[in-house]
Amino acid sequence: MPNPQSYYFRQTRLLPLLTASLCAIAIVSGAHSCRAQRVATDTIILPQPLSLADAIRIALTHQPQQFIAQTQIKQSLGQKQQSLSTYYPAITPEYQFQSTSRALYGVPVPSNNQSTPNSAAGESGRAVTIVNAQTGAVSIVRGGGLTLGLGQTLFDSGQRELSNAQARRSVDASDYSAEETKLQVILNVTQDYYALLQALDAASVSEQQIKRYQQTLDLTQASVTAGTVAAKAILQAKADLANADVTHLQDRNSITTQSTALKTAMGIFGDEQVNPVPLAPAGKLPELPIDTVNMSLDDAVKTAYSVRPSLLQQKALVASSEYGVKLSKINSGLAITSTLAATYQATNDLGYRGLDTQLIFSGSYPLFDGGKARGGLVIARAQRDASIDELSLIKLQIRQEVEQAYNSRSIYLQTANAAEAAVQAAQSNYSSAYEALTVGAGTIVDVTLAQTALVQAENQYVSTIYNFYIANAQFQHAIGVDAAPGLGLTH
Repeated sequence: MPNPQSYYFRQTRLLPLLTASLCAIAIVSGAHSCRAQRVATDTIILPQPLSLADAIRIALTHQPQQFIAQTQIKQSLGQKQQSLSTYYPAITPEYQFQSTSRALYGVPVPSNNQSTPNSAAGESGRAVTIVNAQTGAVSIVRGGGLTLGLGQTLFDSGQRELSNAQARRSVDASDYSAEETKLQVILNVTQDYYALLQALDAASVSEQQIKRYQQTLDLTQASVTAGTVAAKAILQAKADLANADVTHLQDRNSITTQSTALKTAMGIFGDEQVNPVPLAPAGKLPELPIDTVNMSLDDAVKTAYSVRPSLLQQKALVASSEYGVKLSKINSGLAITSTLAATYQATNDLGYRGLDTQLIFSGSYPLFDGGKARGGLVIARAQRDASIDELSLIKLQIRQEVEQAYNSRSIYLQTANAAEAAVQAAQSNYSSAYEALTVGAGTIVDVTLAQTALVQAENQYVSTIYNFYIANAQFQHAIGVDAAPGLGLTH
């Protein structure tokens, strides 16, 4: 857990962080009941400095992609609940009140006015016929009653079982989709975090370059004053310094760009300053990374096939489509159903009260429906086949991701060792050229060439180091393991 003095929220300080940490651990360990917790995006103060673990924790509580995935889970759970409801009886109380009147003309009537009440009317109801010699008859009905209905499906040719199995697979697919989204959020944060560190180190390299060019300019100016170097040599030194300034400004702009990208990946707004934890002290290059992965490519692919959420999600969708085919077969053939219905008239102002029960057995067959049922079966089979093909495609894509990241991290690690040797050689060459210039045995051109070679070597080294870390994060994402140092989160 981060230092409470540096990591807190304006409104609630430790609670969101604790919730995020516990839920992050619970989600990836299989406890789907602990969902991503939404935290207001305008309440956070970033830790100073910001570790990768902190950045990931923030993303897991702020990134909208997380909440979209959780909403999809809620939808699938609601559909599952609807499907389960078909196993239970439906009990529906209903109260109905009516007030109607009807005027009748041309009705034979007695010579005197009379009012004839309906003997079936209750105490609180009213059903009468008013007869008038001039106007005819007016029928008035006012009253109501409470009905309690019960319906239970006893047998439906297995449609409920198939629908519920389909709903369960949809919930599984939504859960795996949320897991894949979580892994993608972690990968995005990790990549942008290392990209920001790379931009910072590149700016540090260009800053050191400015200092060296300034030393060269000062030395050249002194040599011109002493008459040991031609005056035109100072023009080259000034041009090199100006170019170094331009490079440094570009590097500073890259820092701003990558900082914004990291905040976007974390899902936060505002102009909060992002200061990632550096891999090396100021003015120093990062050390060579240590390879902690000890598995073959085949083992990596097997791991990905067994735990990668996107693959498990598609397997759940394939199973769901299989149930869809079975449902369509029932709908296109003989369907037998059995239902029990009961209606209890609890109160009735206008008529009888009592209990009606029905036990109904029915069978139906779409003898002719213009091909609708058969068409539905064709669609279901096509969807099933497409989901199977999609599963094969995802397996190919996962293998490609695993193989590319596996090879890339290996190549970058080897390249980093070679780049470190190149930096050491370039540094020695620059030192020799500069010392030669100071004693009048070298030229400004020699120093410039050595300086250029040193900068290229340092930039190459920095680029290779962070490319390795990014490739390593991509590799862990490809095999279904999140690269979250300090969180201890694995599948």
